[in-house]
Amino acid sequence: MRLGQERGAAGIGVGETLVDLGAFFDVLDGSQPPLELVRRMAEGWADVALAPLTAEPCRDPLTGLMTVSYMRARLSELYAAGDLDGRGPSETHCLVMLDLAGGCEPWRKLARAIGVAHELRMVFRNGETAAQLGPGREAVLVPLSPHLSPRLAILHCRIVRALRSDVLAGRFLMWVECLPRAHEEALALLDPQPR
Repeated sequence: MRLGQERGAAGIGVGETLVDLGAFFDVLDGSQPPLELVRRMAEGWADVALAPLTAEPCRDPLTGLMTVSYMRARLSELYAAGDLDGRGPSETHCLVMLDLAGGCEPWRKLARAIGVAHELRMVFRNGETAAQLGPGREAVLVPLSPHLSPRLAILHCRIVRALRSDVLAGRFLMWVECLPRAHEEALALLDPQPR
């Protein structure tokens, strides 16, 4: 936990911190770090690095993204506002969805979620709502604009670069979900999907 706290306080990202932990175990005996150790290191890192974000109960404490409950509330607000001005959310917004394909150890899954959340926050930092929908699932509510395609390309490149390390390596899916006309159908997009 102290290692994570120190690295977070020094401004070192969680991905690099996990790579260092993996390298330590490589030198030590060639094994993988135990999940409990990785969890404690990640918690220590999150306590310090995400402290300004986690003071809010509507944020996921490890990724710093909003919770699925907050995203549901945000969609409800958006649909209510759309009824007032005559333009529905299906004409103004979409969801950028991310699925970090499963099949890896739990500690890697956690590390990947934290790393990808960091990239989401770097690319979408102009008032968009980014949320952790569940294990390995993240989404961002964004306005439709001509700037969306270039931002998606930047996000894709950043995630690919982040997932190149041995610790975070793995596949991911990214797609854009057009918001439906009906509010209930929009909320269903946030439900856990079968893998």
